[in-house]
Amino acid sequence: MDLVDKINTLSKQQGISQKGIADTLGTYPANISDILNRKNRKFNVKDVKKLSNLFNVSVSYLLDDTADKPFNFGALLKKAREDKKMSQQELADNVGIKRAAISNYERNLNTPRYSNIQKMEKALGVGFGYFDNIEDDYNPTSSFSKSLRDIMTKKGLTGEVLANILEVNTSTVIHWSNGRRFPSEKAIVKLSRVLNVTISELFGEAIG
Repeated sequence: MDLVDKINTLSKQQGISQKGIADTLGTYPANISDILNRKNRKFNVKDVKKLSNLFNVSVSYLLDDTADKPFNFGALLKKAREDKKMSQQELADNVGIKRAAISNYERNLNTPRYSNIQKMEKALGVGFGYFDNIEDDYNPTSSFSKSLRDIMTKKGLTGEVLANILEVNTSTVIHWSNGRRFPSEKAIVKLSRVLNVTISELFGEAIG
C-alpha cells in the first residue's frame, strides 16, 4: 500500500473523517478528498508527521510502501505492562501522570511525550528504545537533513555524486541536506534504496 491507501484504510479503521484530517493539516476537506481520490493532488511530505500523530502510526510506516502493518504503540504498552503484572495506576504513579493518561495511551487516543516514554521503559524494565517508533517534538526537515548529511559523510558521497545517481540537480541534493527543501515521497523511497538505509534511518530514527 502507498501513502494514500494507508490513509484511506486508517481513516475507515479509526473513524476519522476527511474533515478531521483537513483540520489536522490546516486545509479544506475538499483538498483532502482530492488527495484521497487521487485527483492531481498529493500530501505535502511535511504533513506526514501530523498524519502519523493523528493516526498514531510511525512516519516510516506511512512512507514505506512495503510496510503493510502499522506500529501499534498502545498494544505494545499494554503487553509490556501486563507482562510486568502492573496496573495502569501503578505505571501512572511511576511515570508521574494520571491513570487516565495510561489508558489513553493504550487505546491509541494520545501519544506520550518522549520523556514519559523513557520513564515507562524504565518502570516496565523493557530497556531503552523499546518504544523507538514514537517521535516527540519531531521536526521532519531538520531531522531528515541532518540524517542525510550524516549518511552521505559515512558513505563518502558528495552532493554531486548522489545527484548523479538519483538523476537530479546537484542543487536539489544540497537543498535537501541543508534543510531548505524537502524531497517528495517517491524521492525519499528512492533515497533509502540508493543509500541502502531504511526510511526510519533517513529520518534519524535509527542512525548507528
